[in-house]
Amino acid sequence: MLPNPAALPDISRRQWLKMSLASAGALACGPNLLAATPPERNGQHHFKLSLAAYSFNRQLLKAPTTEQLNMAEFHLEKFIDFCAQQNLDGCELTAYYFPKDITTDYLLRLKERAFRLGLDISGTAIGRSRQEAPARGIF
Repeated sequence: MLPNPAALPDISRRQWLKMSLASAGALACGPNLLAATPPERNGQHHFKLSLAAYSFNRQLLKAPTTEQLNMAEFHLEKFIDFCAQQNLDGCELTAYYFPKDITTDYLLRLKERAFRLGLDISGTAIGRSRQEAPARGIF
């Protein structure tokens, strides 16, 4: 069924020609006008997996002393080993399980262990104190 000519908008020949040329140009561009070409892929998909130390909340001691850490059955070093045994890409070291007296040497040992086992340290969760900070008269 053809549209009613009275219902069509009045356009001049010049407007019709502009619209026709614009439509022809859009059609000539084809799909390139609608979207970018997808990126080249190597065909391999790899979703990197990591494990949070908090997953072992019951096994790991919170803020252990050096003596407790030496006697512990499970600690962050063994957690890193476990992540490597599971063929994970990384481990998330949770600060709750760092020793009470954290040293640079301890952190470097953890970092080196993860590196030598081919693991990334994907992050570190930290505890949050619910205590309000004292007012400092800033405002």
